[in-house]
Amino acid sequence: MKIFNALFLLAFFPVAVLGGEIPSLKPLKNSQAPSFKGAQWDKKALDLAAQRALNYLSQLPLKSKIQAGGYSWTVQTLTDSAQELLNINRDSQNQKQFAFALKKNFEVFESLGIDGKGRVIFSDYYEPVLPARFHKDSVYRYPIYRLPMNKALASLSRKEIDIQHALAGKGLALAWLKDPFDVFDLQVQGSGILKFPDGSEILAQYAATNNLPYRPIGSILVRQGVFKKGKISKDALHAYLKKHSDQEEKILAQDPRYVFFKLDPFQPGEEPQGTAHQPLVPGASIAIDPASIPLGALAYIETTSPAADAQGRFLGRFKRRSFAFCLDTGGAIKGPGRVDMYVGHGAQAQTVSSNQWNSGKLFILIKKNKS
Repeated sequence: MKIFNALFLLAFFPVAVLGGEIPSLKPLKNSQAPSFKGAQWDKKALDLAAQRALNYLSQLPLKSKIQAGGYSWTVQTLTDSAQELLNINRDSQNQKQFAFALKKNFEVFESLGIDGKGRVIFSDYYEPVLPARFHKDSVYRYPIYRLPMNKALASLSRKEIDIQHALAGKGLALAWLKDPFDVFDLQVQGSGILKFPDGSEILAQYAATNNLPYRPIGSILVRQGVFKKGKISKDALHAYLKKHSDQEEKILAQDPRYVFFKLDPFQPGEEPQGTAHQPLVPGASIAIDPASIPLGALAYIETTSPAADAQGRFLGRFKRRSFAFCLDTGGAIKGPGRVDMYVGHGAQAQTVSSNQWNSGKLFILIKKNKS
């Protein structure tokens, strides 16, 4: 969907279209915007996410601009928007009051999505909990590495690292896992909790990549005829790799992107930090492409999501209408049509994440300029 009247946009919305760039966000009239009635309202999580957004924005000069989707907002505008949400969230006594106040006080922008008509693909990511060892043995044979100081080593492909063992013996291994898929999943998720035999836990956090292109293994296997389009899932991929364990590393190496890690202390209940350098809030923080969606902005999501119990048993799917702050980015999250929703860690989060790949709509809320 194209935006037809630039003069209308400039006159009525507190943004400016960047010269020569086609916007990937569409401002909506009040009558076109969602009513927010009946949306899930997790007051505590949203309060925390708003504070995290404010913490991030407070580190930036208020008059500086954040450009995304063909528009430019000042940090002051995004700060005012997060603070307004925080005030409304705390003052509202029920969901009806909350929805009414949002409708009254915010302009709404819709992402044009992957098709120009608003179709956005939503996935979930989580923080895996993985058994690990500090030293290699007969079971724990697959390393995660720190970032090499040598630029040539830091740019090696997954094939060179995992198949040709180009980093072996160089003192770069941080820990050892027992399954190549665990290493791969840790890299896809961006962080994880490593659990050791003595019960201690350490946080493995994203440090850098080798800067090679990310190629989704699922998409590659669909093109190769292994899976039918729409039938691929994380669980299906894992089962296939276990069945073909002799080829597992070779299959995974078709994605040349490799992620390096750093180890940090982990406290129970802690969550990993996103690109905004703030701890993520399960269910209320998302990863976006900052070229299309402003980091630190308030988002409203309409999609379908899976549900699971605390033991990780799949319970079905439900309509999701919820709010989140844009606090993270991702190597596979590119363009206005991709969003990754953070769901926490543990068995429940793992099942939910494994079953989330649904279309929907994404909206960005910016406080109205009443001057």
